[in-house]
Amino acid sequence: MTENKGLSYVAFMSIIDSMEEIIGINGKNAILRYTGFEKLIGNPLEYTTEKRMTVEDGHKLYMGIREIIGNKGYNPLMYRGGILTTKNVLSHSEGLRALADLEGDALEKLNQLYSAYIYTIGLKPEDVMEFNTEKKEILIHRRPSCNECDFVLKRKDMLEEIKRPGCANVLAAVYSVGNLRPDLVTVEADEIKCSLIGDDECLFRAVYEIK
Repeated sequence: MTENKGLSYVAFMSIIDSMEEIIGINGKNAILRYTGFEKLIGNPLEYTTEKRMTVEDGHKLYMGIREIIGNKGYNPLMYRGGILTTKNVLSHSEGLRALADLEGDALEKLNQLYSAYIYTIGLKPEDVMEFNTEKKEILIHRRPSCNECDFVLKRKDMLEEIKRPGCANVLAAVYSVGNLRPDLVTVEADEIKCSLIGDDECLFRAVYEIK
């Protein structure tokens, strides 16, 4: 099986936590059974930055959520999962906490935080991140592929129902990473291109405001 540097155990478990928050314990357990993760039912969720989840297991969970609760239900659940992922990674990673706590210029801090995030998803900041100081925006390209939606592109029945960008988990990460230092800068984030609606890539924009 393929290892995904971006889908850590922390991210995987955070999504499972978001299930219970959004659809309750019975809904969470139904998805875990449906996707073959019964061993997680009733057991404490493990949070560690040292382990990685396979691409196949991540896709299995994502697709199970879409199939059980539909595309409309998928977005709020996965967005919450992305918010929890950033929170939990911050709690369990001394390196990220130290980086977030460092003092410095607000733009440099954003650069550092987004660069750290991009490295964790297996990409290089110089390849996928653009700073536009005139527009006060940062663009993050998910190319040539986006793990959150690639597997959905094979399902024409699902694609017909999707009318707007649908990479909610990544969008939440872009938002929450940018807001780790609200004393220096705040960020609003949106997904302006998405493969699920026929675009050539998934493209995320973070618009920042310096304090």
